[in-house]
Amino acid sequence: MIIKIGIVGFNEIAKRHYSEIRRSNKFEISTIYDENESGMFGRAEIINDFKKFIQTNPDAILICVTPNELINAVSTCIKHTKHIIIGTILPKNTSDLRELRYIADTHKATLTPCICDRFNPVIDSLNKSLSKEDEIYSCDIFHQIPKLGDDILTKISVCDISVMRYLFGETTHDFIAYFTNITNQTSSDNVNILYKTKNHVLINISNSLCGDTSQYLIRVNAKSGVYFADIINQKLHQINENGQINLKVNNKDTQLQVMYDKFYDYFSGNNNELVKFDEIINIKELFEK
Repeated sequence: MIIKIGIVGFNEIAKRHYSEIRRSNKFEISTIYDENESGMFGRAEIINDFKKFIQTNPDAILICVTPNELINAVSTCIKHTKHIIIGTILPKNTSDLRELRYIADTHKATLTPCICDRFNPVIDSLNKSLSKEDEIYSCDIFHQIPKLGDDILTKISVCDISVMRYLFGETTHDFIAYFTNITNQTSSDNVNILYKTKNHVLINISNSLCGDTSQYLIRVNAKSGVYFADIINQKLHQINENGQINLKVNNKDTQLQVMYDKFYDYFSGNNNELVKFDEIINIKELFEK
């Protein structure tokens, strides 16, 4: 079975998704809709007539518009498909996320947020190693993206908590978040998050939009030793009483490719390992308590 995906919004995010989709033998692009564009992009036609776009009968629609345009785009597209992938950054306001969920529930449709860090090959390898551990005590994350002015929760923190839930379980206890506004008085640029899981794993997440380099580092303290994961440079090793052990990372596929493979499994009626929209809302609500 080949799944036809239509794309709404022609931007750099859409181009990255297009590149991943066209490599797969499980998907094809039906067409791309953008009210300000027309022509061809690779093998896909770009049209500025939404009616003609829908007439290509996409099985699923990938929406790549700005957060401010997202509610309107979802409201329009959801009348024509029960499967929507949100490729863009999600809205900052939790009320907008709840409205999107209401729209999906009303139409009995599924919204799949493109939060695919949990499908990173280093995360996958780390998860397999941790599944063999008798006990896990704590985990520290340092995640920095040098993008001043962005919403740090939507850009980094929600994704990191989603990864932690994938590794250690969904239940969150004793949640505390500390914010600083070093470079911008109207928007937080550094966050430190502390909480523990149902299994009493202590989580410490440090997020930053400052600095000159992107970094994404995870350290896990477990019974057999300490794991060190460098997500960006795709390295994973463990240090124990015998020294350092380099662990294998299967970097054959990108995290976006893996996400689409998971989407194909879900669409085909198999296991749903995708990030749930309700999970994103639940994570954002942690910061409102």
